[in-house]
Amino acid sequence: MGKKACKELLQEWGFDEQDYKSLDAESVRVLVLKTGCTLGKFSDGPVLGTPEVTASALPPAVTPEFLSALADKLVGLLEARLTESITSKVMEQVQPKLDSLQQQLKQQQQVNTRLQAELSQVSKQTVNTRMEAELSRVSKQVTLLGSHADSQERKDRSAKARLTNLPVQDGETPATLLTRVQTEVVQGQMKVAGVQLISATRQEQRAPRSYAAATTGEKQAPADRHPAILLEFASPADRLQVLKARRQLQGTKYGLQEDMTPLQQARKRAAWPVFKEAKAAGKKAYWRADKLFVEGVEHHP
Repeated sequence: MGKKACKELLQEWGFDEQDYKSLDAESVRVLVLKTGCTLGKFSDGPVLGTPEVTASALPPAVTPEFLSALADKLVGLLEARLTESITSKVMEQVQPKLDSLQQQLKQQQQVNTRLQAELSQVSKQTVNTRMEAELSRVSKQVTLLGSHADSQERKDRSAKARLTNLPVQDGETPATLLTRVQTEVVQGQMKVAGVQLISATRQEQRAPRSYAAATTGEKQAPADRHPAILLEFASPADRLQVLKARRQLQGTKYGLQEDMTPLQQARKRAAWPVFKEAKAAGKKAYWRADKLFVEGVEHHP
């Protein structure tokens, strides 16, 4: 409160201007406060018994410093109350938004959890797909390598054939066997001349069926009466010429066929039951290496 306002209050309360004219501004404010409390002008102030109070009449404890500190404390309390009120109003407006944000955060967490589960599943499917693709690629490579190896082996065997059921003679040697095959079979039975036979090698005889295999019913190829002979010609053309003439061996004890690779032999074994069924049904069935033809149509297992 300014000095002018204090003087106006003192005039209103009946003070003579001479009573406070010589006082400074702080003393005038103290006088107003004390007089107001004495007259009951301030509802929360103490009521003193004397109606006339001057600055020199104030108790020693009630100093200007005390009143200033009291005023500062009142201002602090008012500011705290005002801050509390403002905060309460702000929270009333903000709390619903905070609740909404918390709910959205919870929903987002649920979505994140679901997405992580889906991502994990997708990752597993991706890994499985990649593994399947890799296995397929490796399988194709293995098949390709096997096919390449089989093709190379067929090329190596392209000038070879196998002769069966030619009896073993005492003192047989590769040289005598070669001469015998050339004269007795190729030229004698098959009537083929002009082909060059390089070698004739007797193969190892298969072991006879064991007693254990016979008693357990195990399937086993019968023992050869006469081990087969591997023939090697000078060229694939010579071999082809001899193979074309093998129909001349029908009705004889001899047999002549291509020298097939293990893969060709496996395919022929797999198709052999179909060959037997076709023959039993009176159908025309024949082989070209490992390929089976029934009534002129190639059989595909």
